Amino acid sequence: MAMAAATGGVDVLGDDLLREILLRLPSPAALVRAALAGRSFLRAARDASAEWELLDCRDGLLLLIHNHGADMKLAVADPSRRACYPFDLPTADIPVLYGLAAAKSASFRVVCIARSLDSTTLRPLVLSSDEPYYWEEVDAIPCEEEASIVYAARPMKAKTSLYWKLDDGTRMAAFDAAPGKMKLSILDLPPFPATLAFDVIDTEDDDDGLRVLAMSDDFCLETWKLSSAATAAAVDDDEEEETPWTLEDTSVRFYRALESMLGERKMSDRHRRRRRGGYEFEIVDGFFFFRQSGVLLSIDLKTMELTRLSEQDCSPVTIYPYTMAWPPPFLNPTD
Repeated sequence: MAMAAATGGVDVLGDDLLREILLRLPSPAALVRAALAGRSFLRAARDASAEWELLDCRDGLLLLIHNHGADMKLAVADPSRRACYPFDLPTADIPVLYGLAAAKSASFRVVCIARSLDSTTLRPLVLSSDEPYYWEEVDAIPCEEEASIVYAARPMKAKTSLYWKLDDGTRMAAFDAAPGKMKLSILDLPPFPATLAFDVIDTEDDDDGLRVLAMSDDFCLETWKLSSAATAAAVDDDEEEETPWTLEDTSVRFYRALESMLGERKMSDRHRRRRRGGYEFEIVDGFFFFRQSGVLLSIDLKTMELTRLSEQDCSPVTIYPYTMAWPPPFLNPTD
């Protein structure tokens, strides 16, 4: 009697057997790659009608928006748990900025900054996973009617705060999302060119003030510091005063690491391209991610160890670097 042909592959495996296989994977990254190879994920990813856009990610959770005419929804997705938590957008005012303020498994908080219909105020709204159908309103702040805000700009994160660069290139919106301290303010940026790419940096000392890391045209990294006292003054003072930033450090170590990896000739070519724009970077958990001309690199800001993450051109794709821990069931499979 002929044996029946095997069908279905991994999709026909039971949960227990599949779990035993996944437990033997060497890293969280391997777990994600295995999950993304599943047929159910591939069907969803290739479905043109899905129309979900990635807004933010934090600690393994994704913030998504379904922007299809009048049918607009937000959702927080956890790929490692195959979980999704959809909810409606706030109906008051005009939502313009989004971000994940806290994310841990099924516990999260979503921040939305909305502009009033007459464009004179900005108001933060916060949704918690404890009350997924209720947007808590926070005190609004005045906003110039002509001020331009990049819709759905990528948020920057430091400690409990979220930051969004404003379209004029000289200011950023700052929202302290700590429970009991929730407050929105507008901060002036350090006095570097408005075209410079930058990101905020987490500091180990809570009272050490905000830091911004910017990259100059010659690949030097500049660290600017704003004291916590100056931040409080910027929030509480209605008068328009210049924010006191201090240039704390200028480092050529990133340039030297790039030159060592790519060579002097390629560095000269990249320098010319950089002057024409077309680069971006982001800082996540002490790692600096840099992309230009399709090449994606990361560097440990403590050791300045440089790693090339892509051997192929990745310029057409949108990249959101984030860290993800092993899911709890895989850390303690006896539970």
